[in-house]
Amino acid sequence: MLTFFVPGVPKGTQTGSVVWAGGRAIPKRRGEGWSAAFGLMARHHRPPRPFEGPLSVVFTFFMPRPKKCRRPYPSVRPDCSNLVKGLEDAGNGVLWMDDSQIVELIVRKRYAEGHVGVHVLVNEP
Repeated sequence: MLTFFVPGVPKGTQTGSVVWAGGRAIPKRRGEGWSAAFGLMARHHRPPRPFEGPLSVVFTFFMPRPKKCRRPYPSVRPDCSNLVKGLEDAGNGVLWMDDSQIVELIVRKRYAEGHVGVHVLVNEP
């Protein structure tokens, strides 16, 4: 089992415009700075060898609470799938060999009572 916290305001990774290079379309992604920060923290907490078998991963995102908030949960953008997309890729070769090993994924968005960021729990089922 591996657990750690990455401080910072969580950003979704969205595919934006396309850049053409050598006749190939390469998608430009927005929000990669957050993924890079996650990657740095993952390297700091990584296991001696990346996990190789099936994995269960829990991402709990702690979002900043707006001044005027009518909802008990942050049911606004960014959506959960965009929050996770870049982090799964950033964990490749560091936490796990490939993100295709993730067989169980739980994603939660909550308002932060303290620090904003993401709590990560990686476990072998």
